[in-house]
Amino acid sequence: MNNKQQRLIGYVGADPQIKVLENGIKRGGFPLRTHQILRPGGPVRLAAVVWHEVVAWGPLAAKVQSALSVGSHILVSGRLAHRCLPEKDPKAGSLPQINADKIITLDRIW
Repeated sequence: MNNKQQRLIGYVGADPQIKVLENGIKRGGFPLRTHQILRPGGPVRLAAVVWHEVVAWGPLAAKVQSALSVGSHILVSGRLAHRCLPEKDPKAGSLPQINADKIITLDRIW
């Protein structure tokens, strides 16, 4: 696994938004909520919520559309990328996102 490859386990924060681009390729995007456990030098555990933007392309986007919804527990494997923000805001830089190669649902069915 190279330094830009990421694996995240978390919960889908909103229903995936699917767009069909001009060239016919599907793009699906959704926020992913993860937790980071912090131990500031004592027995007390603090949990910080971290949000990530996940993007799926092509056939994976079609699967995301049918299989995921808010609250789905998933594992995402993909590349870390930085999307440039519009230059209207002088402070705008780039927004990190995960370009998914693989998404596995971890939801339990009882």
